[in-house]
Amino acid sequence: MNRLYTSILGIACAVGTQAQVIFNVLEPGNVAGTYNITWVTSGDGWGTIDILDPANSVTDTLALLNDGSSADSLGCDTANVDMSVNGKIAVIYRGSCEFGVKAMGAQTHGARAAIIVNNAAGDPVGMGAGAVGANVTIPVVMISQTDGAILRAAMDAGVVVGFIGSLNGLFANDVGFWKTDVLLPEHATFPTILAANSSEYSVPLAIWLTNYGNQAQTGVTATAEIIQEGNTVYTNTSAPFDLASGDSIMVDLGTFTASSYSGKYTLNYSATIPTTDEFAVNNSWSTTFDVVNELYSFSPIDPQTNLPASPSHGAAGGASAGWQTCIHVQNPNASRVAVPGFWLSAVTQTNGADLDGELLGISAYHWDTEFGGLSESPEINLVSLMENDFEVPMGYEEGTPVFAQFEEPIVLEDNLRYLFCLTIQSDTIRIGYNSALSYDRNDDQYDQPRNMIYTVSDDTWYTGWSGGSVNTLGIVMIDVNTIGMDENTIGTDALPYPNPASDLIRVPVKDLTGAASLRIINAAGAIASTQRVRASENTVAVNVAGLAPGMYTFEMIPDNGTARTFRVLVGR
Repeated sequence: MNRLYTSILGIACAVGTQAQVIFNVLEPGNVAGTYNITWVTSGDGWGTIDILDPANSVTDTLALLNDGSSADSLGCDTANVDMSVNGKIAVIYRGSCEFGVKAMGAQTHGARAAIIVNNAAGDPVGMGAGAVGANVTIPVVMISQTDGAILRAAMDAGVVVGFIGSLNGLFANDVGFWKTDVLLPEHATFPTILAANSSEYSVPLAIWLTNYGNQAQTGVTATAEIIQEGNTVYTNTSAPFDLASGDSIMVDLGTFTASSYSGKYTLNYSATIPTTDEFAVNNSWSTTFDVVNELYSFSPIDPQTNLPASPSHGAAGGASAGWQTCIHVQNPNASRVAVPGFWLSAVTQTNGADLDGELLGISAYHWDTEFGGLSESPEINLVSLMENDFEVPMGYEEGTPVFAQFEEPIVLEDNLRYLFCLTIQSDTIRIGYNSALSYDRNDDQYDQPRNMIYTVSDDTWYTGWSGGSVNTLGIVMIDVNTIGMDENTIGTDALPYPNPASDLIRVPVKDLTGAASLRIINAAGAIASTQRVRASENTVAVNVAGLAPGMYTFEMIPDNGTARTFRVLVGR
């Protein structure tokens, strides 16, 4: 038996964006503004000064670090860094050596701060201190690859001046919040079968506001708005209130409910003050959540695939000996559903290699110990329900969703706790994660698990990654009544193959021969395709080349025989 501990430090040393510390470009005007960052603290093993103290902020010219090597601006050949960064903010590219080595080289040659540019698409990541980070005292932040390209072009064209430091007291009038300061829906995607009405599904709303300015504010208001298909379905603005300089307050903005739920919702949070806010960047924030189809996930949905979005890929920090990333499921109406498997996304970090034929483990567990809340470090005792290998299909396009299927669907029970897990043994494989949201406030509010991580090396369970990042596993939940074997439904043998499909998918059917008309209906209830098909040896071949990944309802009407309806999962 094990215990659940607080979040693991990072995703291969990656954490989410922090609040209160900003990187703001002051000039030139065409690139001026605030850029998304991560930043280091002494609590992460660095020796950096307290950048939350406004006295430690840095305003200076950006300068590209040069070390004269073939990899030059990576800053790994620290003995040969030139003095062009002396008295300036050093700009360095990620890669080849530890973050601490890069920052130490810049500091040794006089840099006042260091900006590291990510070398991969997606958000900036957190930075491990490594062997020498404890000796680095200057501020160190990371920006994204995209933002790095924008600033590099501006630096090549002229002088770029930036500010790195705390917002506290920087402006006279500045009331705001960050993504870490909002209450989110409990899931980014939730299946409609478990959200029949307001008694089964609702969205509590709240913002934690801070007066970062050096002046007291009166008449502050906060607003929550929810929009569906262009129509406002919920809005609530708080009564005006006062907020002293440096103070924070939690503003309750009510609970969104509806008689039924379906589709994509946009949630907008905002804050206003009667005077002009001098730093409007943190006055509003938006996200989406979906109640649609059979998908259960904490990751936002990619509108192109309607599956969890994986802008980044990583591993649990220090988990080279093997690890698991899991999704927690518990619902009072869980007996309505069965889980045939889940969607995942993966990449490899080995040059020239691919994931074709790579074996990953998929598993489902019942968590059968008493649970008093995350804050109590609850005991973990898992009963295995199913474990099987998942072989990455040949020709898999890395970083795209792929469906991992259990040997048979797992029927859930009401109110029981389940973990659905992906096991990774190779230290070169990275799994999709998304840091667009931060569930920190949800953790405080609900005290319940979301993602969980197990590391083999220290035989320990963690509540997830620090910073609120989540894995992008998407649990598929189908109507339990569709897995029976009566005349009008197809059982476990209805799951299509090959999986994922690219052009042609073969669906086992029961007692069907000859021709049939087939209607394929998508999650929105629209007809996606109509076809004439023919059964051969209890199998129907269906062309799905034009279908987006997702769950579909197949309505098959034989020329001779009984009509039947069943569900088919289409992947890529």
